[in-house]
Amino acid sequence: MIAKKKKRYPGHLELRGIRYYFRCSIQGERYSFPLQQNITRSQAERIAQEIYEIEINKRKIIQEFNLSPVRIDKLFDYYLDHESGNVKPNTVRTYKEAIKPLRMYLVDKLGNPLSTDVSARMIEQYSNWRRYNKLNNTEGSTSNTTILKDLRVLNAIMKFGVRMQILAVNPVEKIKKPKPNKFDPIILADDKYLRLIENCSSNPMLSIHVHLMGECGLREQESLHIEWSDINFEDNKITVKNKVDFSTKNNETRRIPISNRLMVALRKHLTFCSTSANDFGIEMPKYLMFHMRTCAQYKRGERIRSLYDSFKSACKMAQIVKSFRQHDLRHTRCTRWISCNSNLAAVQQAMGHKDIKTTMKYYKFVDEHLKGIVDDSILTDSISS
Repeated sequence: MIAKKKKRYPGHLELRGIRYYFRCSIQGERYSFPLQQNITRSQAERIAQEIYEIEINKRKIIQEFNLSPVRIDKLFDYYLDHESGNVKPNTVRTYKEAIKPLRMYLVDKLGNPLSTDVSARMIEQYSNWRRYNKLNNTEGSTSNTTILKDLRVLNAIMKFGVRMQILAVNPVEKIKKPKPNKFDPIILADDKYLRLIENCSSNPMLSIHVHLMGECGLREQESLHIEWSDINFEDNKITVKNKVDFSTKNNETRRIPISNRLMVALRKHLTFCSTSANDFGIEMPKYLMFHMRTCAQYKRGERIRSLYDSFKSACKMAQIVKSFRQHDLRHTRCTRWISCNSNLAAVQQAMGHKDIKTTMKYYKFVDEHLKGIVDDSILTDSISS
C-alpha cells in the first residue's frame, strides 16, 4: 500500500470555478487566501505552503517588534526580507532603488530615528530634499514622478509597520503629495522603428522581444512571459494570459493577431531556439526569451527577466532619443493600429485596455502620414473571428 504524502500546510484547498482558495487557521484565527486562476492542484499546494510560511513568519516578527523599539532602517530591512516574496522580482528591484534615497535622508541625515518618531513633517521635508538631490549626480531637479515613486514605496513600508503593530498610524497618508509630471509618449516613425529592429538583430532574444512589443503592443513583462504554447502558427494568433508567476494588468486573457513581419521573426527565432537547445543538450525552453549560459544569478534555459540594458544600447545605436522606453513601442503600435483601423473596439481588445477612453487618447498622436504604414488592416476581422 502506497503511503499518502503528508502535506506541509494546515487547512485545506477549495476549488471554486477556475480559482483555488486556501483556507486555514493560524493562532486561533481563520483565514481565506484566493490563489491565482487556472493553476493545477500541485501548484496550489506549493503556493499554500509558501503562504502559510509567510504568515507564520509575520507573527514571529510581531513578537520581535513587541520586545524592543524599531528604528527606521530596521523597518526597511524587515520589509524587504518578509514582503519581497509577495511581489514580482521587478517590483523588488524598484523598492530597493527607492529605499536608497530614503536611507540617505532618514538614516544618514536624520540619524536613524525610531519608526514611531517618523512624522508627516519629516516626509514632507524629505520630498523637498529629494527634489534637489539626484542619485546619479546629473544636473537639474528630481521629477515629481520619481518623488511619487519614493513616497509610494515608503507608504507600503509604513502600511507594513501598521499591519505588524509597530506603528499606530501611517504618516505618509497625511502629507500632500506632488502631482505627477505629464508627458506624451514617444511615437516612432516607421524608418526609426525599422532601424531599431535592425540594430537588435545581433541579439536574438532582444530582437524577438522588440518584435513582440512593436508588432503586438505587448507590455514588457507580457512579452518576457510569452511561451511557445501561447503562439498558434495556424491561426496566426498570440494568447496573452495569466501564468503561475505572472498576471496580466487586468487579469484578462486576450488573443492578438500576428503580423507578417512578426511571423517571419517568430519562425526564425523558433529555428534558433531549437538549434541552440540541441547544441547545449537541453530541452527546448518553454519561454521565447531564455538565458544562453549559466552563472551565479541564473541557469541556462531559464527565462530572461529583463532586457533593459540591451534595449537602451540598441536605441543608442539606432540614434533614438535617450528618453525612449520599451513601453513606447506599445504606444507606437496602438497609434498605428488606430491610424489604419476604424474599429476602435477591436484595437481596445488587442491592447487589453479596460476602458475604451484609454484607447481614444491615442487619437491625438495619429497623423495623416501614418495612414497605411502597417499591414494590419486584418485586425478587426482577426479579433472578431
